Amino acid sequence: RTIEIVLSEIVVSDSVTIQSLPQISSGTWLDIQIKDTGSGIDSLTLDKIFDPFFTTKEKSKGTGLGLAVSHGIIKQHNGEVTVSSELGEGTVFHIYLPVINGDLLHDKEDLFVEIPMGNGEKILFVDDEPAISDMMRRTLNRLGYTVCSFTSSVEALQAFKNNPAGFDLVITDMTMPEMTGVELTSKLLDLRPDLPIILCTGFSEIIDEEKARFLGMRKYINKPVDKGDLARAIKQALTSS
Repeated sequence: RTIEIVLSEIVVSDSVTIQSLPQISSGTWLDIQIKDTGSGIDSLTLDKIFDPFFTTKEKSKGTGLGLAVSHGIIKQHNGEVTVSSELGEGTVFHIYLPVINGDLLHDKEDLFVEIPMGNGEKILFVDDEPAISDMMRRTLNRLGYTVCSFTSSVEALQAFKNNPAGFDLVITDMTMPEMTGVELTSKLLDLRPDLPIILCTGFSEIIDEEKARFLGMRKYINKPVDKGDLARAIKQALTSS
């Protein structure tokens, strides 16, 4: 199997449109094409490929949020993504991102927003994806926090039961195979009602900020997580009541 990645620039005018993406407006776009020579994807799977929680993996082997999160990242940057495939013929993804004048990317003030740092507070972090858990542990360490991370919500709950006063804050994923973030939150708050909890959830999950607060969570963050947003959410959760 080979994977080919091609980056090109396209100009869309009123008279020249992309047939599969009539919603793309006129202007200059970057087209990132990712093509493989694999076994292809059947039509039923193709129709659901960006749906949150849809997965072809076995139970407990994955949540299916990878492509949904990727789709969310692209949409948040005003882009579009398409996929085409035939069994035995491989698969082609096209990611279209608008080309933006560099002067419009940020106001100068935005470049110097201070990121609040921790002072050794202990955070219990839970996410069933090992790569995310490892990345977030390192990020939180660099922000000045002491981190105890788990890929199992059941093991995380047991660690908390062993020392309820030993953690200053909990950050949990929403969708996990053994116990969801909502279920974990309920059990943690039963043990310690004053515990600050942040829900870190994937794109288009069936929970919003209002519901998260109603369930006792201090803050609600969408994946992908921006380092500055994360740091500010932690500081606010630690200081709010």
